[in-house]
Amino acid sequence: MNYRASQLIERAKKLADISNTDFLDYQELTQYINDSFTSVYSYLIGVGDTQFVKEVSLVSAGSIGNYTEYEIPDDMYIIKSIKNQNSGRLIPRYAESEGISCGSYDIVNYRIRLYVVATSNLLLTYWT
Repeated sequence: MNYRASQLIERAKKLADISNTDFLDYQELTQYINDSFTSVYSYLIGVGDTQFVKEVSLVSAGSIGNYTEYEIPDDMYIIKSIKNQNSGRLIPRYAESEGISCGSYDIVNYRIRLYVVATSNLLLTYWT
């Protein structure tokens, strides 16, 4: 069952019994559809649905002092996991109480920063 946005709007207006009024403009109705889609998508992520998951290999953009940075994919929405591609070890998210060479990751300026000098590629699993 596929619906276009305009069909969803018309159906919702009929259900609310406001189909013959201009109480809500098109822009506001479109925003309601987008908000609803975001809520449903966030729910699916929260329950662990992997239908919209992608995996990519992250190649280092270079080491800077005690950390290594990686480019973030353009279509990334939420990170599911990051792991070492060779060993399969999961890399935890950085906490403020950790040191500079703790081996965890953080997102800084649209880049994934791994707080250790890395020589291998990482496997990023994320929701689009």
